[in-house]
Amino acid sequence: MRLDWRQAFVLLLIMLCGAAPARAEAPDVDWEPAHTHLFAVGVLEWQREDVFDSFPQNKRNRRDDQLVDCFRQAGVPDKQIRYLKDRQATKARIVAEFTQLLDHAGEDDLLIFYFCGHGYRDRESGQAWLANYDASKDDDTGWPMPEILDLIERRFRGNRALLLVDSCHSGAICDEAASRDQKRVNYAILTSSCTHDNASSHWTYTDCLLTGLRGGEQADLDENGQIDLGELARYTELELAFVEEHKSMFVTTGEFDELTRLSTVKSRTSTGAGRRVEVYSDDQWFRAKVVTTQGTMTRVHFVDFDDSYDEWAQPDKIRAYQPPQYAEGDKVFARWHNEDEWFPATVRQSFYGMSLVHYEEDNDEMEDEWLDRRAVRLRLP
Repeated sequence: MRLDWRQAFVLLLIMLCGAAPARAEAPDVDWEPAHTHLFAVGVLEWQREDVFDSFPQNKRNRRDDQLVDCFRQAGVPDKQIRYLKDRQATKARIVAEFTQLLDHAGEDDLLIFYFCGHGYRDRESGQAWLANYDASKDDDTGWPMPEILDLIERRFRGNRALLLVDSCHSGAICDEAASRDQKRVNYAILTSSCTHDNASSHWTYTDCLLTGLRGGEQADLDENGQIDLGELARYTELELAFVEEHKSMFVTTGEFDELTRLSTVKSRTSTGAGRRVEVYSDDQWFRAKVVTTQGTMTRVHFVDFDDSYDEWAQPDKIRAYQPPQYAEGDKVFARWHNEDEWFPATVRQSFYGMSLVHYEEDNDEMEDEWLDRRAVRLRLP
């Protein structure tokens, strides 16, 4: 049977379309492991035991080990990973190995920097340090936070740097990055504390990072199947406020987009695992996380208690966590550094049961700080 020209044209189109290569699918994430350089430092013990308390309880099931393995399993080459911990993490070795890693990065590469350990700050100068293994507060033996950024800006040829810092006063590195005029390096910085505040000695912050990077559904706040940088920051902020009653800090500079996709959600469940709740037990309400649900019963894990206290809660004994909030401008009494004495203060911000207060005392040492709900009370007129 002969085809007329119309039929032949249609057949030709079908053949051409069928022969065309399939369109490549968009990548699931906005970072390439092969073009990522990771520098990680985890310090849980210090040479000067009279200056810095060690964290021997944290050496079992170390989350800093897990974080490095997470990036390795994602495809970051071993030659692009430097990981120093405890006695290895002297200031000289940190600076030398960080410099070497930066020098080997290319123009299109991403830098990821992670530190967990002590941090300290001088109130008069505003200077802040990370405490390497051989640090001492008596002199400049620690690693000044501005020097970290100086080194990145001098030696790193790429233009994106993600900094993840878990220490007291770690928010100071956010302030430092935001104050700089340089435009070449774009920063995204997520810290476990604000500039003036302490951090927890638990692994809560790094657990949040692991949840986000592994595609844990709890960090997918908009439930779109992907976890971006802003979502990870918000999830970390909520978790630290709920579990530790500490305030995290997050900044981006330049063109580092907080919508940068970090991971995809691996699976979804209907158990409600990780939901933040309050549970009525022993005649009072306790903060707890949902472990799982079965029918009308909910298995919960109480914050600040070990697993032996986990229990099944009936529907009338569990409610969503909705902490009371003070309003901006409220006059309150606050316990400076959570100590015993109460001082007059004004609330500047509130977040998830916490309050940023400004002290009314004429005392330069009493800087604004985030306090938990037990350290603030309303000041009646």
